[in-house]
Amino acid sequence: MTVWLPVLIGVPVLIHLINLMRHRKVRWAAMSFLLESQKKNQNWVRFKEILLLLTRMAVMAAIVVMLAGPLASLNWSRLFSGGLVHHVLLVDDSLSMSDQWSNTTAIKNARGVVDHLLDRTAHHQGTHLVTLLRFSDAAAGRGPDIVRQRMRADLPQQKQAILDLVRPSQLAAGPLEAIKAVKEKIGQQKEENLVVYLISDFRSDQWRDAKPLQEAIRTLTDDKAKVELVRCVDHTRPNLAITALAPAAGVLAADVPLKFDVEVTNYDAVPARNVQVLLESQTNLSDAPSTGRQALPAVTIERIEPGQTARQSFSARFPTAGDHEVYARLGADALTADNQRFCVVRLPAEIPLLIVDGKPGSVDAQLLTLPRQKVRTGLKSQIVGVNYLREQPLDKFAAIFLVNIASLDAGEVAALKTYVASGGSVVFFAGESTRPDFVTQSLYDHGKGFFPLPLTSQASLIVDRLEKTPDLEVDLTHPIFQRTFAGSRNSFLNSILIDRYFAAPKDWAPAKGDGVRVLASLRSHAPLIVEKRFGQGICLAVLTTATPVWNNWAPNPSFVIALMEMKVYLTSRRAEQPASQVGQPLSVPLSKEQYAPEVEFVRPVGKATVRETIQAKATGQSDRMQAAFDKTGESGIYEARLKRTDGATEIRRFAANVPPGEGNLTVLTGGELKIALADLPAVVHEAADFSGPITQQAELNLGSQWWFLAIVLGFLTGEQLLAYSASYHPVAVRGRS
Repeated sequence: MTVWLPVLIGVPVLIHLINLMRHRKVRWAAMSFLLESQKKNQNWVRFKEILLLLTRMAVMAAIVVMLAGPLASLNWSRLFSGGLVHHVLLVDDSLSMSDQWSNTTAIKNARGVVDHLLDRTAHHQGTHLVTLLRFSDAAAGRGPDIVRQRMRADLPQQKQAILDLVRPSQLAAGPLEAIKAVKEKIGQQKEENLVVYLISDFRSDQWRDAKPLQEAIRTLTDDKAKVELVRCVDHTRPNLAITALAPAAGVLAADVPLKFDVEVTNYDAVPARNVQVLLESQTNLSDAPSTGRQALPAVTIERIEPGQTARQSFSARFPTAGDHEVYARLGADALTADNQRFCVVRLPAEIPLLIVDGKPGSVDAQLLTLPRQKVRTGLKSQIVGVNYLREQPLDKFAAIFLVNIASLDAGEVAALKTYVASGGSVVFFAGESTRPDFVTQSLYDHGKGFFPLPLTSQASLIVDRLEKTPDLEVDLTHPIFQRTFAGSRNSFLNSILIDRYFAAPKDWAPAKGDGVRVLASLRSHAPLIVEKRFGQGICLAVLTTATPVWNNWAPNPSFVIALMEMKVYLTSRRAEQPASQVGQPLSVPLSKEQYAPEVEFVRPVGKATVRETIQAKATGQSDRMQAAFDKTGESGIYEARLKRTDGATEIRRFAANVPPGEGNLTVLTGGELKIALADLPAVVHEAADFSGPITQQAELNLGSQWWFLAIVLGFLTGEQLLAYSASYHPVAVRGRS
């Protein structure tokens, strides 16, 4: 538009010519005298008219200059630059900047903006300094890569080294921490003119709550800093992303069918149809490198609504123990990195369970080894006495069942407490030998122990022959009872009868925030099955017998189902590998007796791998070490190669995935961004504005210069005076009536 603004300068000439065309010649007698007088003053009148025309053209030219922001030579603009200028480039390098379309990407546009700004500062004859800070560095608490560096036009490698830093990461990093870092980590020196460039894609998710961003920007503008926002993406593009891939509830053991769930999110304004997810698996042994991938049957999701997530299940089976990998992949779209997801499951040959029998040889302990079918379950139960708790290590067991326990000594209680706090699961089945005073004092311990509630004494559930209400009421939202009693199996509840149980105090109720949850209660509303989360583990208290002594549940088909679901619920928590996101450090705990402190990590870098050895450090426990690895900036499978003291090598694998929310490519338009900025004096640019050849030029913001406004006002005043002087004004005759 500014190309046509100079045409406005000729508007006064055009108006003058039009006025001349409107004159008509009318001959009359008195005209001769007037024509003779005009000839005497013609030169002076024409001079004033030309001067008036030039003045009007100068006023129009001044207005055009103010609107267009002209480019002047740096020797001239240097007079108005105000001395030292510090350019701070805040570059968005989050995953969403990998957004690609046509032959470009968001990060490529950002690199072009940085290139342009570096060239401008290099060709400027004034004192101009450059600082570069990436969003990911600011989010991690790190400082700028480049600090107050003066660019030199004769050192192209200097500029190239800075441009090489402008590349996308696979992290989720927003602008807030980068803006705050300008004041907190970079600062503004005395007599320094600060110009901050926020170069980003301006995703709506990051600017949904604009108030913190407004406050951060205001702290800069209040200190007279100039803030420039540069949009690197013109509009929103559709994108599909795999946002989850994990094993579903089940026994995670070798040679047992495993169920996995994969989730796909549709970041688009229209439904996605027939979305195909390609699947692969890879079988690994604990002491061998990875083998080739094998294809699994692909799954198809028929429809995903806009902004919604759809889940699809599939099965896989791994015949051997070790770390096993599962991959899910989508077709190409705007964002490549979130089209794939990785999962690692560590499968033992069998999952060991410990059953502590308080009355050796009891039927209760034998009953809890169910199911005994020939079908492989992946679970292996071991029945022991109470002495085992203090004589043998417990951390190898996925869950411990305490059956008909009368009492335990202090060492046995301490061993159980440590086991649960470190992530173990304990299930307590009451029995005739159970002493409620011991449970209350030693296991519950005023709420500080792992047991969920205090007990008083045995109680009987009074038979109510008039009511048809089942004796047992369960929480159908809990994983143990979802498949056991939901739907058609709900009829099992009506046939379960409870005769005796251990009662809690009448005034007892779970306190908010203590991690206690009642999973099943009686018709009288007394708790029967209660769960408590203690440390990283869980304790389940079943306040009636496992055998059909105080109830008739064991012969009921739902008992076997509920018992199996209980084992699945407790063991899958311990066996599943925790999900890891890109950027989160990997932590490998080690025993000093079994492993050497040197741990070699293998990380993916593009299509290659990089090896790095880390020295494990001692922890608070005298016999434990921990190796931490923080170079996890790329999604994929990471390996930790451990050296055992017996000379063998052990390999542990971890999956790192991109943050799911970065797949939402919805951007703010230029107008929406200005609304988000409210009344802040920040300027919004497009990346395309920073293009074209760089010369010895700089923009003159004359509209903000007081002296230029004074010149314009002088031209306007002169134009009015000349217009009055060049026009005809009849002289009034005094005394005429």
